[in-house]
Amino acid sequence: MSLPSSHPVALPGPTGRRGAPTGALVGLAVLAAMALGALWPGLDPYGMDLAARLAGPSGGHWLGTDRLGRDLLARTLVASRYSLAIALAAVGAAATAGTALGLLAGRGDGIGEILSRLVDALMALPGVLVAMLLAVVMGPRPLTVGVAIAVALVPGYFRVSRGLALALREAPYVEAAYAAGATWGHVARWHLLPAMTRPLVAHSAAAAAVALLADAGLSYLGLGLQPPTPSWGLLLKEAQQAIGLSPWPALVPGVFLAAAALAFNAIASALQSGR
Repeated sequence: MSLPSSHPVALPGPTGRRGAPTGALVGLAVLAAMALGALWPGLDPYGMDLAARLAGPSGGHWLGTDRLGRDLLARTLVASRYSLAIALAAVGAAATAGTALGLLAGRGDGIGEILSRLVDALMALPGVLVAMLLAVVMGPRPLTVGVAIAVALVPGYFRVSRGLALALREAPYVEAAYAAGATWGHVARWHLLPAMTRPLVAHSAAAAAVALLADAGLSYLGLGLQPPTPSWGLLLKEAQQAIGLSPWPALVPGVFLAAAALAFNAIASALQSGR
């Protein structure tokens, strides 16, 4: 549940700008369409049509129904609200904590070495084990999943931001700021962070894809949202009970989950490559 190590890419400087890559726009379009669908009025994820249980796509149920006759499209779209919200909240929390710690460690003193050792110890803890321990203390709910995913993502942000800070501190504009009497906090806020924005955003997009899959896995284990509230992982768990009777209950949320993860990865890839 932890991100693979990323290779920081130093940007030309705080004034370097580029337009949005095409791949990023495509990924954003997919996610925007999914978000708009989730907010569509009139979605009823709980209404049952017992006469159409495990039915395939039809005029009344565009993507079929589950074993209780509930509309799969409505349930999957409503589930996307929760799954995307949990994943993005976890990424935001991890980005804030990991980047702050990485910048602090980027000063290159003893504090950086201590923080690096602590982060290495954190990476040794399996994300699923952290989620289970949190579930015992906090109960199986979305907050448990969000905290567990955020904890698992912090080391990735730490490594990226620390590596960038160590590389950029030798840049001429950073040395000029120090020569003018600027403090580390001023340099980090006004010189390092602007230059780190693009690689951190790319890392965040990749982290969001990992967070979505982690949320689905933890919800499948019963550590996230509880029935009847839908999430992509919970829908896949429910579909397992009827997989031999109809493929649609597993196929529909599975395709949505894969599409969202691929969209985030497309954004990350586009930002890293510039295409």
